[in-house]
Amino acid sequence: MVSRIWFGRYISPVKYVERVDKLKSFITSPSSWFSAKRNRTFSYNIKTLLKPERIIVNHSANRKEFTASDVDFEAVASLYKDFMENVLLGEAKITEKAVSAESEYFAALKGKSVFVSYGNKTDARLVSMSLSNSSENKITSDNSEIKDILIAFNDNVLNNVYVYIADGKTGNVTKYSVEYNKAKFDNLINDIFAETIGGNIPSYSFELNFHKSAEGSMAKVLFSPTILLDVTPKKTQGIGRKNVEVFAENGEIPSETENAVLRAFKINPLTMRKMLDSSGMVFVENYGTLSVSPAGIVEFKAVEGSGGMALFENEPESSYNIYNTTTLAVDFISDVCMAFSDSMLDNLKINCELTSSQGKSGRYEFKFDYFIDGAPVLISSDGEMKSAIEMVIENGQLMSYRHYLRQYFKTEDVFEGMTSISAADKIVENTPENELPIYINRLGTCYIDDEDEVLRRAWKIDIEGKNGAVFVE
Repeated sequence: MVSRIWFGRYISPVKYVERVDKLKSFITSPSSWFSAKRNRTFSYNIKTLLKPERIIVNHSANRKEFTASDVDFEAVASLYKDFMENVLLGEAKITEKAVSAESEYFAALKGKSVFVSYGNKTDARLVSMSLSNSSENKITSDNSEIKDILIAFNDNVLNNVYVYIADGKTGNVTKYSVEYNKAKFDNLINDIFAETIGGNIPSYSFELNFHKSAEGSMAKVLFSPTILLDVTPKKTQGIGRKNVEVFAENGEIPSETENAVLRAFKINPLTMRKMLDSSGMVFVENYGTLSVSPAGIVEFKAVEGSGGMALFENEPESSYNIYNTTTLAVDFISDVCMAFSDSMLDNLKINCELTSSQGKSGRYEFKFDYFIDGAPVLISSDGEMKSAIEMVIENGQLMSYRHYLRQYFKTEDVFEGMTSISAADKIVENTPENELPIYINRLGTCYIDDEDEVLRRAWKIDIEGKNGAVFVE
């Protein structure tokens, strides 16, 4: 297929039939090609792209961590969403609010509870919208950033549930007492632990005192308190990869796909320049250049000084906040994905902080990753680990966008990985003594796509004070 592409030559004039098709589309719906004002109502796409990274259910001496690959994950996640929706909409009444001490929070984690982690600090309004279609409520007025939500139960009280939220900006933990019949939670938790799990039970780092140095001694590695540590290696299934076929046998992008992509990027097919070069099919507009490669890479770069592609239309500067900008990013990515495949969004998830403090005012960088069995896929390219989608929006303008179109599938291979403790030990072994102790903010498994037929499995570890994650295989 690639050999049929002519490199470095303009396609001009465009084939007559294609030109007529595009002209008809332009005439019948000109606003779909450029300057169409987007619907500012928050998109339901946020529900697909902003989901919990892990859920930990705790009861008595039993504990189980769920990620998207686990059979019961959807059941637990659905019950969590239904409960939080009731709380956020005021249908489950908040009767009391208080600041929680760390010791009380830790005790609640060890008791009968459901701990939900999103992995990244996220604007509270975005979390609320993904759960309830509401951005203004008691929770969002009290909290600016949310990373984790803990739901705890007191066996002695039938209709009272406690919700703990740690504000990522202030560090304060707020405890809410909520009137709610906890029977559904009790039934699900009892079903999960109907049979004894047996074997090793993973521990929170604070239970092992691995979150702080003991008096009189200095640890070499410390872990964030809610990191779950397990000494039992886990087996994982092999994952294969393939690129999404973008070009047809004739070396052209099918007209339906091309038209949909041009609409997403607001490129006028009548005024653009179109060419084939070493990067694939290139579309040049006044404000930027879009390329689609045979390897399945979609990339847009704004022309310097052009201001980029307008996502906001005639909006005041106050609109360029993380909440509204995320809305645009999510809807835009949905448009691009749908141009290639109806199922392209299925395995994508936001995997970056969504906070107002992530960069200079009005400028936000977004990362979206493919997730397989609850683990993100990082794409190894040019000596760097890259996300499936990386984009920059500045003051409502799209400045850059790169999207790896990929499909993944499970193979018959089975691998046994190292434990989280072993991964941390490897980092310590390679860290100079004067840089110890290291403090691990986050760790989890990931897949690495480096163009091989089968993806590699690794630990992805975020260390305090270091830019970018450390990968251990």
